[in-house]
Amino acid sequence: MIVQPIDIRPSIDGIMDIKNTFKITTINVSGLNTTLRQEQVLNYMKINKISCIIVTETKLQTASAKMIYKEYKDIMTWWSCDDDNHFSTGVGIIMNNDYAKYIIKKDITEVIKMKFWNFI
Repeated sequence: MIVQPIDIRPSIDGIMDIKNTFKITTINVSGLNTTLRQEQVLNYMKINKISCIIVTETKLQTASAKMIYKEYKDIMTWWSCDDDNHFSTGVGIIMNNDYAKYIIKKDITEVIKMKFWNFI
């Protein structure tokens, strides 16, 4: 039996092409209530060229989450909050608009569980 090598690494003329990558990460922020912490998250995203960041333990209430990053036009956010227990829960997704424009449906079902469907 002959085994054909499969090279799934993106390369152009043998040189790795990593310009077309999508970085996604998660971070436990232990509270996103201050503007300083909110700016730190965005700076972390920008410095590390992260396309999508999932923040956990935001400790936000729904009303507060709706206002965070509202003035930023280059990102899109989705939040899931538990107003009855906001001191220990909350999840958010912050995504660069270059990728967020492909989200065609979102379904936030629980505090911890968020589902996204995209079409690329």
